[in-house]
Amino acid sequence: METRSLVLARPERDAVELMVRELPAVGPGEALVRIRKAGICGTDLHIIGWNAWAQRAYRPPLALGHELCGDIVEIGAGGEFAVGDRVTAETHLACGTCDQCRRDRGHTCDNLKTFTRLGLGAFADLAVIPVPLLRRVPAGVSDRVGAAMEPLGIAIRAVEAAAAEADRLMVSGCGPIGLFAVAAARAMTGATIQAVDPSDARLDLARMAGADIACRPEALGELAACDAVIETSGVQGALDAAFRQTRKGGRIVYCGLPSEPLSVDVTGQIVLREVALEGVYGRHLTRTWRTMSDLLEQGLDIEPLLTAELPIERFGEALRLARAGTHGKIVFDLSTSH
Repeated sequence: METRSLVLARPERDAVELMVRELPAVGPGEALVRIRKAGICGTDLHIIGWNAWAQRAYRPPLALGHELCGDIVEIGAGGEFAVGDRVTAETHLACGTCDQCRRDRGHTCDNLKTFTRLGLGAFADLAVIPVPLLRRVPAGVSDRVGAAMEPLGIAIRAVEAAAAEADRLMVSGCGPIGLFAVAAARAMTGATIQAVDPSDARLDLARMAGADIACRPEALGELAACDAVIETSGVQGALDAAFRQTRKGGRIVYCGLPSEPLSVDVTGQIVLREVALEGVYGRHLTRTWRTMSDLLEQGLDIEPLLTAELPIERFGEALRLARAGTHGKIVFDLSTSH
């Protein structure tokens, strides 16, 4: 069985090719999914850009993509799914037996396997996916939004971590996860939300998502301190600004993915000002997905934040848009190739 798949063919920047790959037969506990839509993630851009983090973590050739929505067309023995079910995918496969899993922290499993490291790729017509990774897409949710549920889950976890006692919340970085965090915070909290990004186009999207205040970084000094900050950009200057903008005793929730290590003034910020710094990695493997489905069914609308959709054949153009720093989520449409 063969599929077209977008692949990083060689260990170098932009060595991306649309090629035909052989898929394995569907075994017990696996499903063959025909992919309708797939979203471009910041992680994909790091890998395709072949930065220092990607070089440490991956070995090409490498199938790309992990944000998806599609239909099950074949399924092995066992499991709660059936042919015809519309699904998306969790990207963290936990062992179920380690200390972290016993603590109900499968997303940080000591033996964690991730979608890409399993050799899976969502930028493809077809993918064979372990059934434990599959999640149902709620009825009434578009395929585009279904493909964005995986990153939306990160944003929801960040809001849960940041906003428990926050009357004033800042989202730093209005890429897709930051925009989703603004939308989730609007749906989940009564906080005043301020969004920060250097792109005026993304600030417009943040206002659309529900931000009360949207400004460029140089205007931060004019704003009141926040109870909590969600930092999504992964750059040193934004982390420094997050500490400056957080009140004493406040909290920074970090879900960016820096390509290089960042520095923190532990004494001045974390000890003397008692600012808590918390990381968010992925989604809780059950709770986040239930919360997300409930929010989507109750009217959380991220559709306007999915700002471009292109066929997979135009992957070069799609990657340029995703790298431009002015868009929301970029989505591949694979439905027309079936």
